[in-house]
Amino acid sequence: MLQAALPGVEWDDGDALLRETGSKTWSDNFSGTIEKSSDPVLRDRRAKVDCAMARAGLDGMVLLKPANVRYAAGPQVPGAIVAPGRAPLLLTGDDAELVAESLSGARRVAIDRWSAPLHATLRRVLPHVEWIDADGILADERMIKLPAEIELLRRAQQLNERAIEAVLEALRPGVREIDLTAVFDAALERVGVSEVLVESVWCALPKTRGEAPWAPPGALP
Repeated sequence: MLQAALPGVEWDDGDALLRETGSKTWSDNFSGTIEKSSDPVLRDRRAKVDCAMARAGLDGMVLLKPANVRYAAGPQVPGAIVAPGRAPLLLTGDDAELVAESLSGARRVAIDRWSAPLHATLRRVLPHVEWIDADGILADERMIKLPAEIELLRRAQQLNERAIEAVLEALRPGVREIDLTAVFDAALERVGVSEVLVESVWCALPKTRGEAPWAPPGALP
């Protein structure tokens, strides 16, 4: 699916590249199972992530930021350790000891967020590991959308606009922002949305500068 959707891309053999870097032993001993995702979008995302890790010479990634975890691992969990060709090892929290144990033998690993306990433990237990930033690597992959992701974005925006129509009908002087959020969330539920990952934000602006003396020059008539 990924190769058909992006015919102009030159694809590397991630396993071969990782063997050349000498990291195959660690990957084979990784506690995650062999990747067999039934979700085609997630499967193609993981293929992109595997290729990105191979190009960067990575043995794996430690992901703790929600957006990165959802992209590379799928479930909405506190964290995940991703290794080439393996299902992610899902973390239930910032468990420094589990991360250190899972990365035993790795030499080059990307991480997207350090906590003080995690930093202290991993630097002490894994002094040989070279740590690099994972955000930039995943940002490049997330920037280029798969065709299926584009369709998902279109569908999400269609549902969002249907919910916004309900909010517009509820707008009147004096209405509270919390009430608009309730209308919006109820409308999303009616159209089949079961999960909202971004909090609704409403910004009611005054119409004239006289009503908002703090506004910057030129912002209001």
